[in-house]
Amino acid sequence: MNVPIKTNGCLAVTPAKAGVQSEKRWIPAYAGMTVRVGSFILLWVLSSLLFACSEGDTAGRSADDDLPIFENDRWETDGDADEQVPDGDASDDDAIDDDEIADEDKGDAADGDLSPDGDEDGSGEETAEIDPEPEQGDADPELDPEPEAEPEPETEPTVVSVLTFNILNPLNPPSLNYDERNRIVADFINEAQPDFAFHQEVAQSAIMVNRAQMLAELTGYYYHWEMTHDIPYVFEEGIAILSKWPIVGFASATLPHEEFGGLTGDMFTRSVLGVTAQAPWGEMNVFCSHMTISLDHIKKADQAVAIVNFIAGYPSPTLGFFGGDLNATPETLAMQVLRGDAEHTGVRGNFIDSWLAVNGSDPGYTSTAQDPTSRIDYIYVVPGSETPVETLSCERVFTEPVGGLWPSDHLGIFCQYAIH
Repeated sequence: MNVPIKTNGCLAVTPAKAGVQSEKRWIPAYAGMTVRVGSFILLWVLSSLLFACSEGDTAGRSADDDLPIFENDRWETDGDADEQVPDGDASDDDAIDDDEIADEDKGDAADGDLSPDGDEDGSGEETAEIDPEPEQGDADPELDPEPEAEPEPETEPTVVSVLTFNILNPLNPPSLNYDERNRIVADFINEAQPDFAFHQEVAQSAIMVNRAQMLAELTGYYYHWEMTHDIPYVFEEGIAILSKWPIVGFASATLPHEEFGGLTGDMFTRSVLGVTAQAPWGEMNVFCSHMTISLDHIKKADQAVAIVNFIAGYPSPTLGFFGGDLNATPETLAMQVLRGDAEHTGVRGNFIDSWLAVNGSDPGYTSTAQDPTSRIDYIYVVPGSETPVETLSCERVFTEPVGGLWPSDHLGIFCQYAIH
């Protein structure tokens, strides 16, 4: 016999005896058609009641309860995938509280327990383990070598050019029309733009403007002129240095000299001049001289020694240049002393002959201009302890007359250098 009971406010039918399955019913044969009709009606009533109970149970659940959803032709749950228990088969003592399960899950996560799939967030996805960034100094030099330092770019050398040219005093016949000859020299300087120009036989008089001053005005160069000797009331002659860069200092010294025809004094004395110029690459010392025309090689060697001592005592060890009309050929004792190939009175120079450095055995004659047969004009490098230098070129200039006019009875020397 079936006994009606109340479950969740709805009627349900359960077996009267435990252990008897609800789907098995024993119907007496004598009931006949009436019983069948009654059974059909009873089943319809029971079905309606069960449907009403399921609707009411669904309406009574809160939005927070885990409800089964149907997706992709299978059952899934938002919460734990527990086994589905038919209504009426579980007692109140065996019911599982979803809130307690959620609290337990939160506690497990806080304790660091892994989800059934082995990941901490329960998503079922494997999480890659990320190594912490190594601390500074922990890098393996073999795996993570330090980048090689880039080599410093090579700097271009500074090119310096120097000119020496005896411009001839105004007493000799070729010196006539010296204004025009000055313009020829100035035109070359303006075109070649030497950093320094050494000039000898630079004269001035009461009726003639100082020729170094004239060249400076025509070129815009700085200059310093030093008188070497004079003919009283006629003219004064000297040596001059023109500089493309400001001149910040100068000095001079009189060279040893001999009496000439019983005459003494300043009529035939010679000097050496030095100036300091403030160039873009730094201060530079340059020197100029016009040695005696005496045929006594010892007297010339004495002057060479005086030049070496003057330059050695100049207040700077930096690179310099020395040039001029030295009135001596390369094989003479005076020139050997300057180059350091010989010594005189215990003095030996260390100057570098620029012409020999790049032209070798080429004689490089400079005098006289119309028919040169000897090399008596020079530019020397004065080595400095702080500045390496390389001679790039050295050539003769003013080798042809201009408009039929020779600028001088000498040829000029123009050299270029690379300062590193």
